[in-house]
Amino acid sequence: MDKPLEINLSSASDVKAFRIPPVEEGEGFYCSSWRKEDCLFYGTQNMVDQEGKYLLCKLSKSDGSLFSSFPILSPSHIEKAIDSSRYFRVTLENPETGQTAFLGLGFHRREDSFDFNMTVQDYFKRKSRKVEEVKEEDLGLEMGDGKIHVSLKGIRESKKTKKEKKKVTSFFAPPK
Repeated sequence: MDKPLEINLSSASDVKAFRIPPVEEGEGFYCSSWRKEDCLFYGTQNMVDQEGKYLLCKLSKSDGSLFSSFPILSPSHIEKAIDSSRYFRVTLENPETGQTAFLGLGFHRREDSFDFNMTVQDYFKRKSRKVEEVKEEDLGLEMGDGKIHVSLKGIRESKKTKKEKKKVTSFFAPPK
């Protein structure tokens, strides 16, 4: 079986992944409550578009070996921390069983966290545009449907058409 086509959308080095407890939806979370001993991973992160089907987040160790790979199914599965712009809570969902788990992602550089967030937003914005594309209608005229008259300013009438307009034909009433 062929390997699916993958397009790298963004990448970041110095990324940490944390095991974090679930938080009630809508409450938000503080990354300052994450413990250092709950850090599962330190390495690089790549955001990959896999054949336009889904957005894949790949975490790789410094030696290049893959630590984890998971799809991001919705932009709502990424939530910013309340106390830092460099930390996110990622909701991992198994589409087959519906089970969810939470993973904390922390970026060393603010630019990398911004790129991560924008990549997710742009991907799903592009994907929603594709779904909402309206089919183009054929607005062409069939043979014999009508005539189109175009008047353009700045173009003078030819002498021939002026002469034809000046000709006046008069009719006399018939004799009684």
